Amino acid sequence: MIDVNVDEFIVLDTETTGFDPNTGHKIIEVGAITIKDGIPTGSQFHEYVDPEREIPFEATEVHGMTRQDCIEQGGGRIFKDIADDLFHYLEGKIVVAHNAPFDFGFLDAEFLSAGLPTITDKCTVIDSLGYANGISPTKRNSLDQLSKRYGVTDFDRSLHGALLDSQILASVFMAMRKSQQHLTMSEVLKSTEAKKRVFNLADVVRPISQEIAMKLPLVEASSDDLKNHDDYLSKIDDELTW
Repeated sequence: MIDVNVDEFIVLDTETTGFDPNTGHKIIEVGAITIKDGIPTGSQFHEYVDPEREIPFEATEVHGMTRQDCIEQGGGRIFKDIADDLFHYLEGKIVVAHNAPFDFGFLDAEFLSAGLPTITDKCTVIDSLGYANGISPTKRNSLDQLSKRYGVTDFDRSLHGALLDSQILASVFMAMRKSQQHLTMSEVLKSTEAKKRVFNLADVVRPISQEIAMKLPLVEASSDDLKNHDDYLSKIDDELTW
């Protein structure tokens, strides 16, 4: 049982070859640091791994890494070689990640491929992007934007790196908590859960009474109206490029 009232948590980030593990993309770097009572403890996990595939140019532009760089930095290891150590580092902990579904989608896929369980079932995940969206729903809440908003500017983020982004996110996340009157991790978890409400039509549309409905005139579309509608839909289909 995780005691979420203890202000100790891990901040994590990954770098990858692309956007979707289901299409063969892989993790190339994992960076994570442990925070306790608002201070880094010195405990961290940082590894590069060979993704066993080439890295698209578009991804290299983001993080600056080629496959050969990953092989050299990671000593030729693949994810399976670091899986046990990373799994035990995260297991049973509170883990904060920005756009956590992305990072944990990759982690779960990699752990399964390495013969281990999915990590999302073994730790408590807080999505700091979802938390930021709850605090500032009308603002852009990328890590870059949040860093500027909360004055976390002592980092050079011209290229993304997992360990660097974890350090930045740790500062940003603690600043967000402070702005919300020093919330404990338990209160943050309750806040993020409360903001996951799914709205449906009944939330915004109130049905009219049967008495009123019976008095409403029946209006049928003319043949010209139907033709114009079909022409409009066809035009939309022709313009779609995706």
